[in-house]
Amino acid sequence: MLQSDERIPLYMRSGSRQDGTVDVLRAGAFTHRPSRWHSWTRKLGFPVLVVLNMTVLAVLGVQMHMSTSLKNHIDESAVTAMYHTRGGVVAAMLPIKFAVSHVTPYKDQAGRGTCWDFGTIGALEQSYRKHGVEQGWLNATDYVSFSEQAYGIEVMELCTGSAGSPQQRACRVADDNVWRNSTEGGEVPLLYYLQTGLKDSVFPTRVCPYQPTEGHDWDCSGLQNVSIRKSNPLAFNVTAMGTFYEQASIKHKLVETGLAMPLSTTLVSVQHMYPCVGDWLAKDPRCHPSKCQLCPPELPMATCCVPADNTDGQTMDGEFLAHSGMQVDGGHVMLLVAYNDMFRTREGATGGFVVKNSWQDGWQGSHSMAYWMQDISEWDERVVCPNSFNPFNWYVPTEDDGVVDIAACLSDDSMAYAALNRQPLHLSCVDDTYCVPGRTYFAKNRTTWGDRMHVMCFWEYEHKDNSSQHVCFPPMLQEALATTLEYAVVRLLLSPSPTTSPFVGQ
Repeated sequence: MLQSDERIPLYMRSGSRQDGTVDVLRAGAFTHRPSRWHSWTRKLGFPVLVVLNMTVLAVLGVQMHMSTSLKNHIDESAVTAMYHTRGGVVAAMLPIKFAVSHVTPYKDQAGRGTCWDFGTIGALEQSYRKHGVEQGWLNATDYVSFSEQAYGIEVMELCTGSAGSPQQRACRVADDNVWRNSTEGGEVPLLYYLQTGLKDSVFPTRVCPYQPTEGHDWDCSGLQNVSIRKSNPLAFNVTAMGTFYEQASIKHKLVETGLAMPLSTTLVSVQHMYPCVGDWLAKDPRCHPSKCQLCPPELPMATCCVPADNTDGQTMDGEFLAHSGMQVDGGHVMLLVAYNDMFRTREGATGGFVVKNSWQDGWQGSHSMAYWMQDISEWDERVVCPNSFNPFNWYVPTEDDGVVDIAACLSDDSMAYAALNRQPLHLSCVDDTYCVPGRTYFAKNRTTWGDRMHVMCFWEYEHKDNSSQHVCFPPMLQEALATTLEYAVVRLLLSPSPTTSPFVGQ
């Protein structure tokens, strides 16, 4: 219940009673005398209010017009005004991931230094296929393979001549050999600088197949046939060439054109380090404070380190990594086909470019475009593009069903789960430094050691007497583990005279 003294009336006459009740104030209780201002407003008040209202409406109209004009200006110039800032690109306006379409299949440059050739031809193949599909004279599932061998020969021919000739000025680049009758080193921009001579010099692969071994740079009998040159249906025009150095501009151009771009980059050699901790290096004289080296940032908890193996700056998942121990070790050209800012690698890096490389797809590993764009799961990728050499893909049996020790590895459930997950279960010895040839190994666990190294433990099984023991390898890089053990069936398939094994098909 609201008490009478909880609120004080807004107005109270001096004659208000003390019992808490309030007299009502009425208009007639006051006398009113009109003023000059009151008389003037009674005569002109309405017209003045009309004028004021019209003024306010006019101001609001101008503001709305300016706002609409600004919005239209932004909409009409989104590409030039919103994407570019003083020649740069606003990264926030770009999609978080993007892949060009119509990319042609991978090819292998083998042991030759022709990456520049493959990067150029890869860009031309994708552009030709894209144009053909869009114009309707090429099916979406079809493509034409162009000859890297023929293109290299045509470039070498155009790069001959005196040092002062125009083509020589374009061809003479440090460490390149195209002007010295060799395709061991060249440049992608030669397609632009020599376009007049090269516009009719791209041929189908069947005319001039690629020669994978060194010393066969000029081999191509098809180019000696005059009728083939005259009847070549392929021709191209280079309308422009641009060079981009920072990520946002590269991504913007990829999205804007939908064209794959040759990507030139340095290759590196990475020196990895062992931390002088634990039992592995307890007696190593290199770990004495007077002889050891300062540990890299990758090992922040250790101070004293000794050199380990070198790697080429790539993982067995086909990823190029960053490391404080990188040293420049040559250059390479690949075809840039996509990027994904959200992809997280096993090394812990987030985001990167996707490239079509021209290296053999072996134990080094690679992945499908759908995997890099996160359109499929890791399990789907193991079905489409497996890599049994990668130790991170080896199946580790669990003891959840109550089966322990080596029995867990030999159980039917483990074999079934390994097959279901497309992961190798039975491993054989390749390097007898750490394992025994003829015995079978089953992955048990893996512990991170630092600087990309791992301590991996296994069950070592001798099937002759059905005995087993637990063994652990010293800290190793992923690549070193892959050259110590491998999937048992792989060894049988690669052997010229395969022998029978109880594990075939497991």
